[in-house]
Amino acid sequence: MYEKAGCCAALFLLGYLSDRDIRTKKLPAASLLASGILAAVYIVLGEEISVSYVTGCMMPGMILLLLAMLTKEKIGYGDGATVLVMGLWTGGFFCAAAALIGIFLSGVYGLCLLITGRGKTIIPFVPFLLAAMEVILLYE
Repeated sequence: MYEKAGCCAALFLLGYLSDRDIRTKKLPAASLLASGILAAVYIVLGEEISVSYVTGCMMPGMILLLLAMLTKEKIGYGDGATVLVMGLWTGGFFCAAAALIGIFLSGVYGLCLLITGRGKTIIPFVPFLLAAMEVILLYE
């Protein structure tokens, strides 16, 4: 039951951020910060306070943040921060799987945009992350 609470919180966060990402192509830092603080409290209350656990939870987000830096923000910093906070809510393996599925889904959408001649369109990533999380929960 405790793990499902984290998934519900992550779904709520991703639903809200998806709307913001689609409308403005920007993610609100205050919402991410507040959710990250709540996730830290969630981890402390769950008594899983080890450096390796927290690092593992944050690893997919840290990788995306590194990729954002290396690609000069072709992948947004907000997307990396979202995955980082999502990892705190759901755990590292779940988050990594959702991020990989989200990247695949956004890649398929990007390919469709290229085929239709709209290849320069900015793609919001968080809706694909939300869809990936829902797919994982559906087949869990």
